[in-house]
Amino acid sequence: MPNKVTPTIEEANQLFKDKPHYKLKDWAKEWGVSIERVRQIKEQAGIVPMSEIDTRIVNTIVQRIKNGESTLTNRALYSGLPIGYDRFRSWMIKDPSIKEECDLAREEYLSSDKTEKKCYKCDITDIVKIVSQKLLMRMKILKEKLVLCVRNHSLLKALIKIEL
Repeated sequence: MPNKVTPTIEEANQLFKDKPHYKLKDWAKEWGVSIERVRQIKEQAGIVPMSEIDTRIVNTIVQRIKNGESTLTNRALYSGLPIGYDRFRSWMIKDPSIKEECDLAREEYLSSDKTEKKCYKCDITDIVKIVSQKLLMRMKILKEKLVLCVRNHSLLKALIKIEL
């Protein structure tokens, strides 16, 4: 049986970045070293532990909230990020200014002009319309506002015809 080889710091750094959700015990088993040794290698490679607040991730989340992509508790907000709501919530508890930033971003989004907005289905911004709450009530849709793209989504086309 061949011996398992511990990677160099540079190799380990790349491996950690490629598989951010791998646990220390998984790496330890794969490399044939202790969990503590993997932690040390991770530290030497410059990888910040997930318990540490990563300002780049915080800024990304705040920006997504400002853009109205999602709210704090929605999973979609964390897509493509190596953390989820629970980890982010622990960061907000650790540093209350993060919660304040998120609240301000949400307030900024809610107070912004929403006559033009990115379509949540196809990401087109130039021809997006917000359907009024009154029109939605006529259609018996119980959402406050619905954003749909004129070009691609038939419901909005139908609603526009009714409105005219």
